[in-house]
Amino acid sequence: MSSQAISIGVDLGTSSTRAVALDAQGNLRGAARVGGVPPGLRAGPGIGFDALFESALTAIAQALAEAGSTPGQVAGIAVCGQMAGLCAVDARGQALGPSDSWLDLDCASTLDLLRPHEHGIIQRSGSQLIAGHGAKWLQMRDQQPARYRQVCKLTTPSALVALQLAGLDGSEAFFDTTHLGFNNFADTPTAGWNLALVRAIGLDADHLPRIVEPWERIGGLSRACAERLGLLAGTPVHAGCGDIAATLLGSGAVEDGQLVDIAGTGSVLCAVRRDFTVDHSHKTLLTLRHCLPDLYYSAAYVGGGGLNLDWLASLREQVRPPHEVSAALREHGAVPPLLFAPHMGGCHLPLAADWRGAFVGLSWQHCLADLQRAVIEATAYEYAGFLDAMLATGVCSGEGAVLVVGGGAASEACSQIKADVLGLPYRRHGGFEAAALGAALLAGYGAGTFSDLREAALRAAGAPGGRVRPDPARHGLYRQRRQVQARMLVALAPVFAELAQLPRM
Repeated sequence: MSSQAISIGVDLGTSSTRAVALDAQGNLRGAARVGGVPPGLRAGPGIGFDALFESALTAIAQALAEAGSTPGQVAGIAVCGQMAGLCAVDARGQALGPSDSWLDLDCASTLDLLRPHEHGIIQRSGSQLIAGHGAKWLQMRDQQPARYRQVCKLTTPSALVALQLAGLDGSEAFFDTTHLGFNNFADTPTAGWNLALVRAIGLDADHLPRIVEPWERIGGLSRACAERLGLLAGTPVHAGCGDIAATLLGSGAVEDGQLVDIAGTGSVLCAVRRDFTVDHSHKTLLTLRHCLPDLYYSAAYVGGGGLNLDWLASLREQVRPPHEVSAALREHGAVPPLLFAPHMGGCHLPLAADWRGAFVGLSWQHCLADLQRAVIEATAYEYAGFLDAMLATGVCSGEGAVLVVGGGAASEACSQIKADVLGLPYRRHGGFEAAALGAALLAGYGAGTFSDLREAALRAAGAPGGRVRPDPARHGLYRQRRQVQARMLVALAPVFAELAQLPRM
């Protein structure tokens, strides 16, 4: 492969779509961010697929323009995206309705059908009973029978974008291995499907697509897409992966035991592992395949953890957006403690779909900056619970620094709060758009531009930034507040359940 080869990676983010152009030396040559993704992709029932596909094409075109590459230099394209969303595809390879958002928990009631099989599901898929692919599939069968009858295959939003870039029909739909841990019907260690469970639940096994590796070439760029992008028809399109897996690869998190905080729209805490260790006791951790075939990772997340900050910022102009956290956050004023329940759209892990957000302890002494701090602290308390589960399950040692990536990584104040709560140092990933970078690495590896994926990832990620150390005194104070936070959530649970039953006015 030419030393001038360019690999394109696309990240279908919850709030925007990003694309990067990476050269054969692992250098960033071009980058683009396409904003204005409709709100439906964030917390509603879904987004029209045409808008999602258009955002990917626009981002690729802009990244290519910045790179200044010739059509023949592009070695391959790969796409990553949200991992719990599901797309139904017809025989022509077209989306049957909107792409379901990973933040939408309306399908949670269908999980009662899976509860008798819970132990086996956790053991074989690595997934907890979550509002992911399996629940959405059941919801489609039971609540959308006309749509269900039209299904050729089920896939993920990023895989459907890849499918349409290559102009393939529905029979060619696929799941890549990194998405399996979000599917209750997966057999993750063997990279297969749990067909016995599918039949026991009465679902149509023909809906399940083939399973491929994330670097696998699934087709070539269609003539229509090639003309739109100014590329050669047949340019390789690779499977791509889930956005968490892509972020781990793009940030160089390839070592056993490495802790990573993905501070994006969804706040995710991950621990890289060499073995397939599942969480039966806490019902909190998902076990998923890393992009590197010899690695797994454990993860848990706060649905919309970063979105909470976006929401708060939208209330008043003087509250700065998450990447410019107010300087007031850096000062610990002598104000009364303030707690926040961060589950604005429901709790994902462990699943409690009726939970919502709440500020508790508000007084006239509090200002908007205090609310902002409480939102960040609430995510950090959730992380502390995830870390406890990781330590008890043996998936990490709780030593070493946490690597932070994503939009929230730009705020030293946010990292300081999380470091103080967890009692662990934080280090910021110094690269750009880690998820899109991870997808570009997969495209380059699949095309032969990179011969060693691990080595290429470490080279492209570069060295992490400065270290934020925890304050032992604040760690002790936060430990007390976290205990109160836990009791608050338990006390609010029946209130949230009753609220869910009240009619709207």
